[in-house]
This record gives sequence, C-alpha cells and structure tokens, in this order.
Amino acid sequence: MVEFNDSEIDKIFGKEAAEDETDDRLKEMFFRNRAYDNINNDMSLRIVVGHKGIGKSALLRMSYLSDIDNNELAIWLRPDDIFEVDTDSDNFIGKISNWKSGINSIIFKKSLEELTIKGDGEHFVGEKSAKKLMLKLYEAISNLTKADISDDKKLTINRFLNNRVVKIYI
Repeated sequence: MVEFNDSEIDKIFGKEAAEDETDDRLKEMFFRNRAYDNINNDMSLRIVVGHKGIGKSALLRMSYLSDIDNNELAIWLRPDDIFEVDTDSDNFIGKISNWKSGINSIIFKKSLEELTIKGDGEHFVGEKSAKKLMLKLYEAISNLTKADISDDKKLTINRFLNNRVVKIYI
C-alpha cells in the first residue's frame, strides 16, 4: 500500500517548481509539446510569457538541457548572476551602456565557465557590442589547448567554432 506522505508525493508528482527538480528528474517527467518545439529552435530571441506555475521555467530549462546534450554552447543566467552589474551613471543612456557592457562581460565569463575554462570578463568590460563579444569569445576559445578538456566539451568547442552561437537562458 502506498503511503501519501511528503516523500511519496514528491516521488509521484515531483517538485512544485522546475528549479527545484534535478536535471534527470525533469528530463524524465517533462512532456515535449508544441510549446517546447517552438522554444527549441534556431530563432535568435525567444520570450516566454505565461501565468505563474504554467511551466515557463521547465520549458526553458528543458531547452537548455537539450542544448547541452547536443553539445551547443548554452549558458543559464540567474538574477543573482546579473545583480551586481554596475548601472551607476548620471544619465539614462549611460545606465544602458553600463548594463550592456556588464551583461556582455558576464556572458563571456559564463561561456568560458561552461567549457570548464577559468576566465573572467574583466578584460571585456567596456565592450557593448554583441559582435565584439562573439569575436573575443571565438578568439579565446580557438586559442585553447584542448588536452585537459573532456570529449563532450571538445564537441561543444568545435560546434561553437563552426557556428559561433551561444544560447543564453535568463
């Protein structure tokens, strides 16, 4: 007989939020539907809108995990990753400029971390152009010695060097 205690309920139905599930459990329970297919494509920007609890985070997380499984360079940004972006400026345009620079620096650093490469975005501070970000990232990754990198990460590096795409999930 099944007891309906918290542990058993968790095993049957999973966590309340996708963020609280392990990746394996989320993959096991997730139902791929048309919304997933629409998110998991080659569009340059996707914005997910929906009521609380409808599965937005699960949808994005599964797309991210799929990218990782397919050796795509994908990074997951959380609010606390971008919390410390410096937006100090006396004018609105300056704040936007600082924001762009800070986000690009974080993307650069997180991209290298995803490939298990120690790096920082500090030398990237001041760059506001996504094109310059991709050029710097391409340069940094193509100059790697790949001796101590796992085969999966080598595949991801090669895929990035060929298609120059970083998928960013916020």
